[in-house]
Amino acid sequence: MKKLVLVAFVAAVASQAAGCIISSDDTGDDSGDGPRITATIEIFNGGPAPQIECVEGDGLRVNAQLTGTSAGTSDVYNCDVVALITPPLEQGPGVYDVWVDYINDRGFPNDPSQWVVVETTDFVTAVIDADDLDVEAELTINHGFFQAHWTIDGTETCEAGESVSILATVAGGSEATDDIFDCADGVSGGLAFTDRLLLDTYTIDASLLDANDVVIASPPAVTGEIIDGNEYVDLDISFEI
Repeated sequence: MKKLVLVAFVAAVASQAAGCIISSDDTGDDSGDGPRITATIEIFNGGPAPQIECVEGDGLRVNAQLTGTSAGTSDVYNCDVVALITPPLEQGPGVYDVWVDYINDRGFPNDPSQWVVVETTDFVTAVIDADDLDVEAELTINHGFFQAHWTIDGTETCEAGESVSILATVAGGSEATDDIFDCADGVSGGLAFTDRLLLDTYTIDASLLDANDVVIASPPAVTGEIIDGNEYVDLDISFEI
């Protein structure tokens, strides 16, 4: 489920994503400081664990972007805040695309440049007038990550220009994701995080590359499994030259 339902607003609907249900009434914000978004959010685990573990570094982001522009508002909350009211929309009434993200920045909320969208709802486009927009969102977290650390000939040092490729291929299939990191990212206590991957079993091929992207070393492939949503699975890689 990645559903966004707008349940109460006075406005015409410009468009809507498949599976979203929109209704309206005449309740609204009479405070005079502009429309807000009220949201009730349910979070589910796409894996076997009973629920997603809400830890520091996870958050919920409510987005309202003026359709066809880059202008809008994103309000971020701790992942355990599942009933919320945003501040007034800075751009005021208008036609908005609205959606909700589950994010992780491995240090939330201190470094927005590190925010990763783990899962996102469908979006709906609606005219928002002076009244509040009520949202019900359902997010099933169906993605996770590999986090890798490596050594080179037993050391924690890299040569200038070296990089590391981590190719994750769905076991028994052909769908693959190749992440390229600076070699320094995964040594001296560092961790290199792959892009988000669907919950599945993967064949992991790692390669150490020189400054010209020529393979220097590539250990035997290993199998890794991402079972639960927002899970981080360790990869310890040893390159022998």
